[in-house]
Amino acid sequence: LGEAQNLTFELMNLDDGWWQITADVAKDGKARTLPLCSAAVELLRQREPRPGNRFVFPSRTIAGRDHFKDPRGALAIVVKVAGLHLSFHDLRRTWIAVADECRIPEGAAELLTSHTPKTVTGKHYRKKYDVRHLAADAETVGAWITAVDA
Repeated sequence: LGEAQNLTFELMNLDDGWWQITADVAKDGKARTLPLCSAAVELLRQREPRPGNRFVFPSRTIAGRDHFKDPRGALAIVVKVAGLHLSFHDLRRTWIAVADECRIPEGAAELLTSHTPKTVTGKHYRKKYDVRHLAADAETVGAWITAVDA
């Protein structure tokens, strides 16, 4: 949630398809660069910058706040439409389940969701904080998700 709240237009490169999470908002205090699937890029390209506000998801209701604070209202709409009980963590779980369905290696899925790798190799030897090399895996998951409702 904090990572999305603090996303600014300067932290994205939509032409190359990636975004950055700064160390001050990352749970582990480590900055990272993650690839975006083409569907996410398409959605983010539709975001209009609000004059005088650098945040991709600015607050719409509270004067003086730069970014949104509590997206529970938006989630309530999704819950109603889906007819399911959902939490924000369910979104991450779903992404990981789809990655598994698409046969994305578990280590790659961990890195793409900013989870701490479980294996010795993952913890100590894999490139963990700039995972743009996993863009094809992110695209595979994004394509699966967007095709489900097509």
